[in-house]
Amino acid sequence: MSEQTNASHLELDDPEFLAAHGKISPEERKFLNNVKLGRKHDAEGATLSARFVQKLLLFADQIPRAVVGIRLENCVIDGSVNISGAKINNLISITESEIQGDFCCDYTELKALFLDGTKVRRLRGTRCKASASIYLRSRIRKSKDFGVVRFHATEGVNLSGAHIEGALSARGAYIEAAIPNDKATEKKPKYALNIADSRISSIILGPKEKEEDERVCPNDKHTVNACIIKGGITFQRARCQTFSDSELIYETIMAPNSKDILVLRGFKYEALGRYAPRDVAFRKKWLAADTRDDERFEPQTFEQLSQVLAAQGDGAAAREFLVYKETKLHERTKPSLPASYRSIAHRLTSWARWPWHWLVYGFQNTVMRSIGYGYRLHLLIPIMIAVIFAGTVYYDYAFRTGQIVPANALVARSDAWFVCYRIGEQRLAKDEIPFSNPALTTSCKKRPLSENPTEAERALYFYPDFNPFWYSVDAFLPILTLRQEEFWVAPDQHRSVLSARTFTHIFSLLGWLLSSLGIVGGLGYLNRS
Repeated sequence: MSEQTNASHLELDDPEFLAAHGKISPEERKFLNNVKLGRKHDAEGATLSARFVQKLLLFADQIPRAVVGIRLENCVIDGSVNISGAKINNLISITESEIQGDFCCDYTELKALFLDGTKVRRLRGTRCKASASIYLRSRIRKSKDFGVVRFHATEGVNLSGAHIEGALSARGAYIEAAIPNDKATEKKPKYALNIADSRISSIILGPKEKEEDERVCPNDKHTVNACIIKGGITFQRARCQTFSDSELIYETIMAPNSKDILVLRGFKYEALGRYAPRDVAFRKKWLAADTRDDERFEPQTFEQLSQVLAAQGDGAAAREFLVYKETKLHERTKPSLPASYRSIAHRLTSWARWPWHWLVYGFQNTVMRSIGYGYRLHLLIPIMIAVIFAGTVYYDYAFRTGQIVPANALVARSDAWFVCYRIGEQRLAKDEIPFSNPALTTSCKKRPLSENPTEAERALYFYPDFNPFWYSVDAFLPILTLRQEEFWVAPDQHRSVLSARTFTHIFSLLGWLLSSLGIVGGLGYLNRS
């Protein structure tokens, strides 16, 4: 191994010897001289041997002043460059160039990799390690004749399992997926960008600034900062601190009848980039694209986004995605009874052929949707107010029609109450008493008592008034005791389906249900907080 290393060092360190034997071209000699001087080499469009560039990268640490890095721009490399498994402590920069093959750095340890504005067939960096960053950005050339150039990978970028301590920036890149050549490869998903199982400090696929550069790339008519990805993307089990993307990179994935795949399962990020889109409608499509063709539902992706938005101060959007998660979960969950109860339920319901578990599920789903599955408890307030006012209207009607009478038998069976009730009906018929007056038919009892009042007249005079609103509140909210139900009841003789007694039972049951949902949801909210 030492002999091979020394021989390679000798070849690279003696360009005149190599030139005499036809080993390197004059352009390659210029490149090598600039590397020795620690300068960036502008090839001015010249073609360099892929074998020479590969050797230079592998043994750059043996060249004096190459510690600043191998910096090459504006060249054509006539093949694939493979530095897989190497340990390189230098910066590798090949910008505004064309590599007529792959750039392979699988299992490579390197300092940083700059491929800004370079066209390559495929970038492969499986389980590579970078102590700094990897840049795959667009670039504006200094010469106006060249204009804007993008990093362009015609068969995808694979950085699965990579460990990048800095940033992976593909802002302005153009990445395409490989086109399958036969039917066997068509069955396997083709990803344009694969960063599954990677550990990256910052993933930048979108603009870093709010105001993007308005200059347009002539090839694709998009701005220079726009990242374009044609094909599938997988972030499966990737980890990063900051994640920045844009809507443009998911255009082919979110297109109708698209076969491109987005994988977000297990993807964890601590924050969204400053200018990453936070539009709720877009992020819902983003999450739904991950589970579009997958029967297995993964709630982690919804909870991850909600957690990040809550940490960044957008609590309303965070709750929105938690509700969206529950909605998707209920859409995929088929209602069924536990196995131990199926036979019993079948025997009980076989006579009617009614799928009772579907009815229970439908009722439960309707109620839970109305309150956002416990994340929109404030929606209970208008529902409960509407129910209480509906009860107010009904109890006012029931009282006027004699379905609600005093609970005190002495008052309810007295002639004084009968006369008072009839007088109230006459005044109501003449529109002398407005609708929903709290003292609708008992106003007559406020007449001064006679000199010798009977016991029933005295009891009626001091008896509490009936108020339909407070009676509705008292019947609906089980935690309150306003004593309206204590003094006013529906008589036993009214036992029809539409009677006040039946209505009160259903009304109170509904109150128990909604109140319980509010209490349980409130405790769950406090627990989450």
